[in-house]
Amino acid sequence: MSLTVRNVVEHLYRYLRKEQRELPLTDPDLDDPLPEALAAINGTLQELAVRAPQFATKRLSVAYFQAPASVAVSGLTRGGFTVTATWPTGAAGNIIQLPGDPNPNRILFIADGIATLLYPHLSEAVSGTATIQHDSVDLPADLITVFDPVRVRGGGIIRPANGRVNQQMPLHVSDDFGRRWVTTPRCDAAQAYFVDTFTAPGAAFPQHRLTLRSAPSADLVLEFQAKFSFGAFTQEDVFRDTAIPMPAEFTESIFLPLALFRFFSSSVMRNNDAPKFVAEQVKTANLLLAAMHPQGRKPSRLYPGL
Repeated sequence: MSLTVRNVVEHLYRYLRKEQRELPLTDPDLDDPLPEALAAINGTLQELAVRAPQFATKRLSVAYFQAPASVAVSGLTRGGFTVTATWPTGAAGNIIQLPGDPNPNRILFIADGIATLLYPHLSEAVSGTATIQHDSVDLPADLITVFDPVRVRGGGIIRPANGRVNQQMPLHVSDDFGRRWVTTPRCDAAQAYFVDTFTAPGAAFPQHRLTLRSAPSADLVLEFQAKFSFGAFTQEDVFRDTAIPMPAEFTESIFLPLALFRFFSSSVMRNNDAPKFVAEQVKTANLLLAAMHPQGRKPSRLYPGL
């Protein structure tokens, strides 16, 4: 069954007294239950986005790494952590080679044309031409998890690293007491990726950033499957009859009981008999979630010795 936001709100309203079920509410003497209903819906969507199996929230995504670019910079001081320029799109988070400094630096974030650097500038040069090497890309704000394999568009697979130190280590195949650790076919040994989390200044939520072991020398596109959130809805979505992007097998058995359970804890709820029944439904929904353990594709496999 495919549900819309209005369908779910009307389902939650069934447990309210008749005077509170108007959409929109016109009686000024009654508390409007719509904000509480939306809070229950959005909270349940976020919970399911994290706890649901891969097939429910997975979709294809890409990361675009640009070729190195030159940019005119100014405002540098020896030992300083800021630099000014007209920055190209996607410059934040990437490596930058500043004029006069023998070592590369990294841009942490950019605000009003001023970039904050990771390392102090070690040169007397105050301006000149800098080179940006794009080795990282900010992933979509609603992305939760990146799944293997990550592959070059039309090419081979890039291995994952479980940290920045491991990201620098070469790929290898080894024997272990007659067993052979075989890596995924067509894996690029010279490249690796690492997904980090950061919070930009002024941002309300953290975001993911995909970083490569070495910056590409030309435009590069990576493709991968990722888990995404189901989004959040507002009052406009109720009256537009916006559909809830969720698999049909989740709506009746899992989503509605969890949303009802959240709604019963709201200040507008006055039904004291139904919560026990809904609590039982929530137990069933949680058991269904716990029983779902899909086997995702692994980057490597263990084979017995021959």
